[in-house]
Amino acid sequence: MISPLRSRVAFLLALAASTTFAVRAQTHEQRRSPTTYAGQEVDLSSAPEGVFGLSTRQTHAQELPLPAFIARDPKPVSRSEKESRTAGEESKAEIELSWWLTNTNGSISVPALFPSQAHLELLRAGIIDDPNVGLNEGTTRWVGEEPTWTYTASLAPLLPSLQKYARQILYFQGLDTICRVSIGNKSISSTNNQFRSWRFDVTDALRGVDPAAANITLAFDSALEYAKNESSKEPFFPNTQTMGFPSITTNNVYPNRIFVRKQSSDLGWDWGPAYVPAGPHKPAYLIGLGAAQAQDSTNDGQRSEIALQTRQHLNGTAPKEMFVYESGIEVYRKGQANNLPPDETAPWILNVTLGLWSTTNGSASVRLAIPELALKLDASNISAALSVGDNVGRWAAFEVPSDGASAPALWWPYKLGQPKLYDVDFELRPVGASSNAEATRWTKKTGFRTVWLDQSPVSPQDTAAGVLPGTYFRFVVNGKPNYIQGGSVTPFDVFYPRISTSVLKDQIDSAVAANQNLLRIWGGGSYQSTQFYDLADAAGMLVWSEALFASSLYPSYPVFADNVKIELAENVRRISQHPSNAIWVGNNEGELLRLFAPKKLPNGTAYEQQYDRFFDVDVREAIYANTRSISYSPSSSTLGYKSLNPYVPNYAAGPLAKRLLNIPLPDNGLAAGSLEWYYYDWTQNYNVSLFGAISKHARFIVEFGIHALASVHAYDRVLPRLEDFALNSTAVRVHTKHTPAGNLSYPWPADDGHGEMTHSVDLYLPPPTVHNNGTSIMNGDTGSRELFDKWAYSTQIMQADYTAQQLLYYRQGAARPENNFGAIFWQGNDVWPGASWSSKEFGGRWKPMHYLAARTADRVVPFALWNASAKTLDLWALSDSSEQQHVTANWTWYDWDGSPIVAPVSKEVHILAINGSALQLNETIPQTIIGAEGNTSVPAWLHLTLVSDQHGRSETFWTPPGTLQKAPLADPKMQVQATDEDAAFMISSPEDAKGAAPWVWLEHPEGVVGYFTEDLGPDSAPKASNLFWLTPGSSRRVKFVVQFDRTDGAWKRGVTARSVWNIAH
Repeated sequence: MISPLRSRVAFLLALAASTTFAVRAQTHEQRRSPTTYAGQEVDLSSAPEGVFGLSTRQTHAQELPLPAFIARDPKPVSRSEKESRTAGEESKAEIELSWWLTNTNGSISVPALFPSQAHLELLRAGIIDDPNVGLNEGTTRWVGEEPTWTYTASLAPLLPSLQKYARQILYFQGLDTICRVSIGNKSISSTNNQFRSWRFDVTDALRGVDPAAANITLAFDSALEYAKNESSKEPFFPNTQTMGFPSITTNNVYPNRIFVRKQSSDLGWDWGPAYVPAGPHKPAYLIGLGAAQAQDSTNDGQRSEIALQTRQHLNGTAPKEMFVYESGIEVYRKGQANNLPPDETAPWILNVTLGLWSTTNGSASVRLAIPELALKLDASNISAALSVGDNVGRWAAFEVPSDGASAPALWWPYKLGQPKLYDVDFELRPVGASSNAEATRWTKKTGFRTVWLDQSPVSPQDTAAGVLPGTYFRFVVNGKPNYIQGGSVTPFDVFYPRISTSVLKDQIDSAVAANQNLLRIWGGGSYQSTQFYDLADAAGMLVWSEALFASSLYPSYPVFADNVKIELAENVRRISQHPSNAIWVGNNEGELLRLFAPKKLPNGTAYEQQYDRFFDVDVREAIYANTRSISYSPSSSTLGYKSLNPYVPNYAAGPLAKRLLNIPLPDNGLAAGSLEWYYYDWTQNYNVSLFGAISKHARFIVEFGIHALASVHAYDRVLPRLEDFALNSTAVRVHTKHTPAGNLSYPWPADDGHGEMTHSVDLYLPPPTVHNNGTSIMNGDTGSRELFDKWAYSTQIMQADYTAQQLLYYRQGAARPENNFGAIFWQGNDVWPGASWSSKEFGGRWKPMHYLAARTADRVVPFALWNASAKTLDLWALSDSSEQQHVTANWTWYDWDGSPIVAPVSKEVHILAINGSALQLNETIPQTIIGAEGNTSVPAWLHLTLVSDQHGRSETFWTPPGTLQKAPLADPKMQVQATDEDAAFMISSPEDAKGAAPWVWLEHPEGVVGYFTEDLGPDSAPKASNLFWLTPGSSRRVKFVVQFDRTDGAWKRGVTARSVWNIAH
């Protein structure tokens, strides 16, 4: 998202129990064992010989639930407790190196874990406090601004083993970011890209090295200084500080982010801090290849004996002459091409890509087998002969039948079918090899599916049926159009080494539980890990993958472009092998800036041409060169293209660009591409005609949403004093980043974003109030945790309701002329505890928005569409199923006592595939009389349910915006009672309660991660359920699905319920 813009159930159970994930690079003998990971990548230390991990046994990975921590706890935190907050599971390294971290002048030197980032080691050592707490983001800025952080370790423990090999290769899976690598007193190389791996032959550096001097040194220089120096290569690149918004690029905190290949959000964004971490953030290995020869002074007989002893020492086998560090297997239909429809009857092609280091010249061949299909594929020579050294991008292709006994079952995304995966056995051996010992074997998982983004012209048949002319924007999987519902994924933590398996699994499991079928990887973070895509493959979760360019135009001078091409080639090969990967997108929001920012500049065409060359040529060709099956779109918000070959983008001024340029929008015309929508004027946010005027020109909505405070539980982790629990305290304000300062000002109050949250509550809900000894306290500046908790709940209710209205409106667009085919809300996770657009908090807790997003993404859902100007309501039934649905709709209007005020209505309708059917148009809102004099009325409220033959019951609750502020709410006397069934609860309002309970919110205590579900029909699995309404005498029975628990079940005693009535009482 653009940060400174801003006027701004079997499947679930099987998934939860799953322990074996998709692609793994293990030995042939280990293929039936669960994959092990190190730093979210496949752990290479389990290889048979010659692979030596540089990681420490202890890691920084934080498993869920997050360790117990209260920021305002006055007792001192011991060293061991600090370590327990940051240390995770142990690695499998047999020999552990001792790493140290040192600052520029040597005044700081502390032990370090590996993988690492400097902040984490300083936190472990007690030199800094948690940067997330209080105002520590400001007091720890010196860490990110330090000129150099140096990691060192002695390689002496590994030398006896390494020197038995002829060659030694140093392999880094990632370095963040500007790093000088040396061994002893010999410089090895330097790095300048966080998003790729690095490999160096260090044989000469290790040959004859004195063990006492055999130190490996990783000197991480300032990414800020590097970016500043690089920016001089394109000195006129205006940003929001030099030309205002819209600009060529956006500043959040630190400048020049676009000139360094580092995670953009590390330098600040409008939902997270600017820490600028540095360090070896991913695992690293030393690889031994080939048997070492004896010294020249040794005679032939002695040399032969030493060589024999060496081979016997290495498990009785000769050392490998090849090390495969990268292997992919992309699956597509024969003849398939990017962005074009495949022949769904054609045979399958398995394209194997390899990156390997070889100690010999010569050809090599690959064999494949798929045991479950009893299929063995003949050997195929790789695309080019191997040479001594690094061999990148070698490939070999195989054909698999699409019918008959050996035909594979299809992999389907969630909602369309089962995500079937197959083990594929690989064997790589030199051509002419006489021994099986010379072969390298491993196993991966993959699935057989086609997926492409259909941007073809709208057919005459659809136009005749009422679809607006233009082009489609819809994902087609195995020949079936698929309606997309999901969220955007930002980095999971401000510090990459803390991200654990449980964090990744929680994100994907929670998306499935919320009826999502796609997660979008946002272009301002990092490429997601192999483990993330493995989990997505197993869950049937489609993934929208973006190249890492965000909210800016970018430089394209040769050194920068060449660096990017290497990065893209590696990541496209790695990710495109996953059946979950649905698309490659060139950037986040770049096309919007290309459309309107240059128009403010006299030389604006130069920036337009630069964008065209970089994203329509350089990035596109780098992606096409490394995948045959995946579609490419230059930008997240895009108008698409006029032609593919030659590639001609459709750069007519699009609807969003026109709005930003104050150009009136036509009422008719074409619809194409994807767009986003943000608006922060709460007096207009429920006016659907406002965002409808934009969305009717697009086929897909890729970003939208609104921000809210995090829960009080999240703020417990970051507010160090009780008085900080005030709505306008400095500690709360610095955890709201919308809109960022755009410079180094700190603490920054973010007045606009903070005011937008409080304004929503002032307009639509009762004033948050606490009562103390007969005194009512409403002042948000009061340091009261109870009052702050009510504010947090209130802003989250507003976020959930507003976002749900948008989700349903865009989904109803499938039945409107724009023929909408998907909506991705912003955003699906948090990078730290604070205010944001997220539906899930840092640590995994579901916010109200995630529950309503689940409700709106059900297969069949009701929608109450409010016409704010006419004051009327349309009722709809919507379906994302590819088959026609028969549903029964029931709706009832209630007064605020909870009594029906008109006769309930029932109606049966059929809904066409991926479409909607109107239930009632221009419904007049019944009024209910209030007040002692009986001369005042407020609108009633509606409960609308659908019962589907195939998908059970779904529901919505609705009252006109603003009604809850003036409605005569009374105490619903809600009770939460645990039932005999484990983790099940009954929530009820007794018969003698005096009023209805709007937006009932069930909340679990800290120490457990999961979500509430409810059985909503005999023919459907339990559905995520929370934030419902109760009437006197009614009850709901829910069950909590435990994903992670550190309380040993004690959390059950802490489940509570509240409603809107509790905001002011």
